[in-house]
Amino acid sequence: MVGAVELSVAFTNMVDLYLDSPNEDNICKLALTRDKEGVLNGYAREALRLDPPFKGVYRTVLSNQTADGLAIQKDGQVFLDILAAGRNVVQPHYHTLLQYSYLYSQAQVFPEPETVNACRDQSGKKYIISDGNISAFCLSSSFLINSRYCRCLGEDITVQIMSQVLRGVFAIIRAQ
Repeated sequence: MVGAVELSVAFTNMVDLYLDSPNEDNICKLALTRDKEGVLNGYAREALRLDPPFKGVYRTVLSNQTADGLAIQKDGQVFLDILAAGRNVVQPHYHTLLQYSYLYSQAQVFPEPETVNACRDQSGKKYIISDGNISAFCLSSSFLINSRYCRCLGEDITVQIMSQVLRGVFAIIRAQ
């Protein structure tokens, strides 16, 4: 995540996702405990997956690349559809762009992608966490993209901050 704007949007989206949802009671209970298992972190990651602060990002490729058999030429445009990737949605109608979510979704990495599951693998390897200017993920270790800004908090601290926002908001709800 970059800056206050994207983080604020992520907080708003997350709280909106969980208020009056089937998960609200569980989050309220967790908000009043120590949450040793990190389930609130899982809820934060799931919120970023299901309702990211922005839905996608375009980048320019810095050198010729191949990703899952698709060749991308230097200076070519890459669109990462973060929302579609988090929901295993395939949208192959982009003919001139590599839509990474198409490749990413082929693995069906999120069983029941429309369902919140705070106990999914929390290693972050399956999640695409967006950050505004550069993404806090790597398309692959050799996939070079042009991004002139690198002002991100990073995935771990972003998830920690978001889980504490969940704790604060939903503890107040429980107290009422």
